Amino acid sequence: QYDNSNPMPKWVGYFDGKFGLKEQTYTFYKMIPGEIMKPHVDHFAFYTKLKNCERKDIRRVLVMLEDWRSGHYLEIDGVGITNWVAGDWFMWEPDTEHAAANIGVEDRYTLQITGIKTNKTEEYLKTLAHK
Repeated sequence: QYDNSNPMPKWVGYFDGKFGLKEQTYTFYKMIPGEIMKPHVDHFAFYTKLKNCERKDIRRVLVMLEDWRSGHYLEIDGVGITNWVAGDWFMWEPDTEHAAANIGVEDRYTLQITGIKTNKTEEYLKTLAHK
């Protein structure tokens, strides 16, 4: 895990405001083969304290940094997701259950973005077909 406590690559700036969110933070996540993240909801305790916001206003975005590989799995609200391409992204609300697993042979890399919704967030989502 590599987060905002470290220098971010310049290209991460591309995502500033991209999802209609404000106060965005970034975490790169490497999921190694055999790692499983059971179904859970995010609590955002650190983020709410850091940004002085309410949990209900937070949104999480997961950006897939590489094309899907065999054995890589994501589940959001009971729906399994595979076959993504690099750049695909998925957004969810604080109480949305999600899970992930890497039962493949290669590492899985994602960028996790956390931010506070704005009136543009829902508008932004309505313009998209499947993300």
